[in-house]
Amino acid sequence: MTVLASVQTQLEKLGDSEAGRLLASVVCSAYWGGEYVVSLRDLSTKFDSENLGLVVALLDYRNTPNWSDNDFWRLACFAKAMHDL
Repeated sequence: MTVLASVQTQLEKLGDSEAGRLLASVVCSAYWGGEYVVSLRDLSTKFDSENLGLVVALLDYRNTPNWSDNDFWRLACFAKAMHDL
């Protein structure tokens, strides 16, 4: 499973929880930046090691061979729509 697929699965699993909204914000921030500011303190206090690992992998996604901007964009749009960001 790719990192983007893993993040989408986790977003679906977390649903409308605080952690789900935070993960959606991370996705939007990683893709668009700007207005999607994420607190590092929130990441360290509201995420378990699995979610922190997903965040690190997501941040490194553009450094992986054959990464797809289109796939990343689709995930960001999914996250944004899911949590009305």
